[in-house]
Amino acid sequence: MCDGPFMSFVAQAERTIGAPPQRVFDQLVDVASWPTWMPRSFVPVLRSGTPSPLRLGDRIRVKVAGGPLPTTIRVSKLVRPTELVWRGGVRGLLWAEHRFVLEPVGDRRTRVRSIETWHGALARVLRGFVLPLAIRVGNEQLAALDGAAAHSHDVN
Repeated sequence: MCDGPFMSFVAQAERTIGAPPQRVFDQLVDVASWPTWMPRSFVPVLRSGTPSPLRLGDRIRVKVAGGPLPTTIRVSKLVRPTELVWRGGVRGLLWAEHRFVLEPVGDRRTRVRSIETWHGALARVLRGFVLPLAIRVGNEQLAALDGAAAHSHDVN
C-alpha cells in the first residue's frame, strides 16, 4: 500500500465475542470503564471532563505499549453499533488509524475486527518493530473487550 511517497502497513486482530453488537459497542465507547478492563498495553490518561461514552470528534490521551509519553487519539468515525475509528500520531512522520468493525454472528455474538493502518515517513523504518507490537496490543484489547462485555452481561 502506498501513502504518498511513504509506505504504510496494516496490523489486524479478530475475535468473536459472546455478546450482541450493541453491548460490545457500548462497552468499547465507555471510556470511563477502560481502566477496569483495557489491557496495560493501552492505558487511558483520564482527567475530569474526559468524554464517556465517546462521541465523534472526541480526543483522548492514551499510553500505548508502555510508552513513557501519552499520545492523543481523535474519534474520526462512530457508527453505533458497527464501527469505531480513531486516529493518532504525528501526520507525515508516523500516525495510525485504528478501526474496530463489529458484525453480528447470530443473535448473541459479535465478530470484532481490529484494523490498524500505519502511515508516514517512519512507517517503513519502524515496521519490523511496530507491526508485531500493534498486533499484540490489538489482540490484547479484543481479549479484554470480550471479558468486559461478558461481565457487563452478568451485571445487567
